[in-house]
Amino acid sequence: GVTRRWQFADQGFHVEDEIAGVGSFCIQRRLHTDLPVERHGDGVVIEGQKARYVVDFGGPVSLEPMTCWDAYGKGRPATAMVCDIHADLPYLGRISVEVH
Repeated sequence: GVTRRWQFADQGFHVEDEIAGVGSFCIQRRLHTDLPVERHGDGVVIEGQKARYVVDFGGPVSLEPMTCWDAYGKGRPATAMVCDIHADLPYLGRISVEVH
């Protein structure tokens, strides 16, 4: 089983991903945004209109261009923030997003 929990706080939020099972696997976690994104160390910074969001996946993250579809045939540029890790199950990972 897979569980994703969102925990909200005053200055951001955390996403906890829990995967049950046995064995060793490549685990890929993704978040998507249509806001401007830049790499910052192992994490990323998202530039919002009124705030900056510092995102930490707990490991190296790559940025992939994608399309955010608003309707059939109508999309706008977006970015996928992707973190690939090799881990043993059971697994518990945390993505932190802080508002600055």
